Amino acid sequence: MDDLILRLVIVGGAALAVAIYALVARRFRTRTRRRIASTGLTPGTYLFTSAGCEECARARQLLDQRVGVGGYSEIAWESEPRVFDRLGVRAVPSTLVVAEDGSGLWHAGVPGNP
Repeated sequence: MDDLILRLVIVGGAALAVAIYALVARRFRTRTRRRIASTGLTPGTYLFTSAGCEECARARQLLDQRVGVGGYSEIAWESEPRVFDRLGVRAVPSTLVVAEDGSGLWHAGVPGNP
């Protein structure tokens, strides 16, 4: 009987952990969408850069090839630090693709590099 109770407690605890994780993950996704929308970024591709960033030039070249010159917007830390703070950008180069629903897909580093 004690073995059955122990198994039920373990299974119940695991189910509770999964439910809590699902709720937290859902809430995080909603916040991320809201934060992106609150910056005023419209749907499109954005490259986050800063002065002295050696990899940023390479990222620009790759984006020029993939989406065309003028097919993305560059946001420099020196001119838009508040946007960096609101979005939590901590590394450059970083690329953000904002979808029509306001959600975003991030890529840290040079686009196309793992």
